[in-house]
Amino acid sequence: MERKEFKVKQDILFIAVPLIFDFLFLIGALFLSSPWKWILSALALIFAGIVIWQSRPFLKNFELILTPKGLRVRDIRGNTVREVEWKKVEAAAAGYKKTWLIYTYSFYFRVRGDEDVLFGLVTREQGLTGKFQQFMKVFVRKKIPVQVVKA
Repeated sequence: MERKEFKVKQDILFIAVPLIFDFLFLIGALFLSSPWKWILSALALIFAGIVIWQSRPFLKNFELILTPKGLRVRDIRGNTVREVEWKKVEAAAAGYKKTWLIYTYSFYFRVRGDEDVLFGLVTREQGLTGKFQQFMKVFVRKKIPVQVVKA
């Protein structure tokens, strides 16, 4: 039996790895002599702040769930950020770009009378656009035009 939901979420590895390297840089800086210790420690903390600041959109839109009833966007804590029924959706599009072993996906839903839903995803999983297109064709009752674009 096929699952009646399409679920994608961010790969937390792309946020955790820079923070781990930054933490190791901070620990190494603490073992240096006094003036360099403070300079490099401050740089490490600034870089950690930048990584966390730039990761905010990924943490706010962490998971996209498509069901036969509608779509739902959740944050990293599992709280629903946005929920839309299929009868309000006019069109859907998915795009992807492959860079080395990393896939960047974009899912776009045009919503009638409301703000459009745009979901960006960075992951190592391939073939999500095909699964998205297949889900939209099989489980969504309303005929919604779906377009898949490769960048």
